[in-house]
Amino acid sequence: MIKILCFGLITLFATAGLAIPGNLEGYTEQRGGFIQLPFGSYIEGSARHGGIQPDYQILDDDQDLKKFLTELVKQAQENLEIQNAEKRGNFLEAKYLKIQLTTEAIRSALPSKAYDARPYRETLKEHRLLNKDISLGAYLQCKSGVCRENALLTHQALRALGIESHFVYVKVHAGTRVEDHALVVIKDRNKTWMVDPYNATFHGRDFYESMEKSAWSRTPPSLAPFSNGSNYVGRILKVLKYPSYWIPNNAQCKNVFL
Repeated sequence: MIKILCFGLITLFATAGLAIPGNLEGYTEQRGGFIQLPFGSYIEGSARHGGIQPDYQILDDDQDLKKFLTELVKQAQENLEIQNAEKRGNFLEAKYLKIQLTTEAIRSALPSKAYDARPYRETLKEHRLLNKDISLGAYLQCKSGVCRENALLTHQALRALGIESHFVYVKVHAGTRVEDHALVVIKDRNKTWMVDPYNATFHGRDFYESMEKSAWSRTPPSLAPFSNGSNYVGRILKVLKYPSYWIPNNAQCKNVFL
């Protein structure tokens, strides 16, 4: 049995088709690392490795995703704190407020965070049985998602708000466990802040400070203004060389971060 990670363990066998676009000439493949995922991107799930997550596709005609992003942008435009910060020319403060708004919206949209939540399991099972890639809108419908779905939705939300970010899959040491985990990072001057609505251990911490050995025993010293912080201790061990991503060549984005 293969152990599926991301702050929850499940041992299941499943099958799913490869998330490979029909026209490979129109796509660039990247294995792991920091990446931007525009509409039309495909992301390898865990099902082919014994897990339960089908492959993902980020669709521009995903109505549930579009509705979520449209509402988020509207909330940001109507937010008085953001408006005042922009009027003062403090666009960095406005950016932090938008990230805070984003994390709150995602926590509300995906309140169930457990691998064994019935809506989550049923949604994944349905897609696996149909040998069908899954959209982010499916997770919004079932109101469930673990680290990978939270990070993918966070990345798309920040893109909609005009905030450059990168999705990354890492191996972490948190508590007594070593696990795989998905999160999003943003570059801000000399800091690389993590945005992680799913897990407070890494949310608002600097990515590279969290890779230091001392992160095993104490929280990293830096904390992003958009985070309230936590006392949880965890270390990032390495950036993983999986999953695979297929990015449409006509997308206007950089594939590699830093």
